[in-house]
Amino acid sequence: MQVGNLLLASDWQIDCREINYAKLAWLGDAIYELYVRVSLFNEAKSNLRLHKLAIGYVNASYQAKLLNYYLDQAILQADEAKIVQRALNFRTHSHAKNQSLEDYQAATALEVLLAYLYVNGRSERITELINLSKKVDEN
Repeated sequence: MQVGNLLLASDWQIDCREINYAKLAWLGDAIYELYVRVSLFNEAKSNLRLHKLAIGYVNASYQAKLLNYYLDQAILQADEAKIVQRALNFRTHSHAKNQSLEDYQAATALEVLLAYLYVNGRSERITELINLSKKVDEN
């Protein structure tokens, strides 16, 4: 999966100490899915095939794998690692029944990270991180 730079820059600024992680995860989920959909747009002709390709990337298990790659390879910058750590410590009240709690929490942390980058106008960094999924796919 490879994406170009989407026009997702924002004027928002947030203080790490005042983050509502549930809201950021909600926004990050949409950001992640948009990047995946844009990257796959030319991969197939039918909507059904596009959907099947997308769900390979838009699921807690894959998103956890992607976040773990970032952590294992020390790819995250200090502020990003701090956000991820706080998000991993955030206790969610539910999770998908077909996903493990650990994967769900890691996926949520990834979504929080993407939203944090978005609201701070760092869409190029989002693109850079998501483009690393190609390396995850190779492993």
